[in-house]
Amino acid sequence: MQSHHELVGTQVWRTAFDHQVRLTLVEHPRLSAELVVEVPFELCNGTGATHEIKPGEPGTLSPVLGLFMKTVTSIDVTDDESLTLRFADGWSLSARPEGDFESWSIVEL
Repeated sequence: MQSHHELVGTQVWRTAFDHQVRLTLVEHPRLSAELVVEVPFELCNGTGATHEIKPGEPGTLSPVLGLFMKTVTSIDVTDDESLTLRFADGWSLSARPEGDFESWSIVEL
């Protein structure tokens, strides 16, 4: 993957949870990638409700299931490595840097 913008048009085909939140993003057969978020992040659903998601804390994770089969419509990465993904139906995911380690990563599968 040459640019994060290649994720536009992919769909969330899988969510996984442990001390991280993982989203498998697929546009078959063009691209398959995984977004891994290791820090608390904000998830806003299509109705405007905002949820603080905390990887590793089960009671906060259920709203992430609402991303299943949503299509990525835009991705923004700022100079400070803040990430914002926007999805169809008005959903968005925003992760900000925290500490001296990588807050999120995207790997091609």
